[in-house]
Amino acid sequence: MKFDLDTAWRETTRLASDNAGLLSAIAGIFVFLPYATLLLVLPSIAALPELPQGASFETAMKAIEAFYAQTWWAFIAAGIIVTIGLLSMVALLGRRERPTVGDAIGIGLKSIIPAWLTLFLQNMAINIVALLIIAIASATGLAALIFVASIGAIAVAIYLATRLSLATPIIAVDGELNPFRVIAASWSMTRGYGSRLLLFYILLALAGFVVIAVVMLVTGVVLALGGPAFEEAGGALVSAAVITGVMLLISAVMAAVHRQLRRLEQGGASVPRAGGS
Repeated sequence: MKFDLDTAWRETTRLASDNAGLLSAIAGIFVFLPYATLLLVLPSIAALPELPQGASFETAMKAIEAFYAQTWWAFIAAGIIVTIGLLSMVALLGRRERPTVGDAIGIGLKSIIPAWLTLFLQNMAINIVALLIIAIASATGLAALIFVASIGAIAVAIYLATRLSLATPIIAVDGELNPFRVIAASWSMTRGYGSRLLLFYILLALAGFVVIAVVMLVTGVVLALGGPAFEEAGGALVSAAVITGVMLLISAVMAAVHRQLRRLEQGGASVPRAGGS
């Protein structure tokens, strides 16, 4: 049996539609409000970097560093809140005991520290592997080999990220809070399904990019008719809404992929029975 892309998508849409009201409540509180607030108040916290035409890379980096030196705490606060929301939504969708919104939020709050520790360890491991590939190529001094190695390092990093992508549902659904066991479980669960899982993620990303581009283009034209102030505030709200939609989709995808791989792990059918969970 193999990971089935069509089954994963159908289960994603089913989970999202069956729980739309509850998901919207969590996403509104933990995703839309934090991002909308962040985007609206950022200009009052620090001036957004405005680079003169022809600015050097060093000048651009200094401007960006100065901006984040003043705003890092706001991004971290928003990231923590949004992570709690994502964990809560995945728990709501994935747990078979069907927790209430309050129970799901409780799971998210309890899981936030293990989730961030797991993310830190994952990123550290992926970066070490990627940098090691580039470092070995750099030791040869051959520019062509360094270029090829850099492309290869990116590909390896994406593949590793795919293999470790089930950390969130393993924490939120399975209740595993040990970061090392979470990473091992995700690696084990995705064994043999990495390429098809990566293809599924790529197809979703491409489709999502097209939809987001169209939404931002249309709303940008409409908002521009209301003047600069209206365009700025409306743009922040639209961006927050788009991010919220993306997080809703991610939570449903994670829950659906985790559910299908658990069935495959247990030797069950890859296509769920009608009405089944």
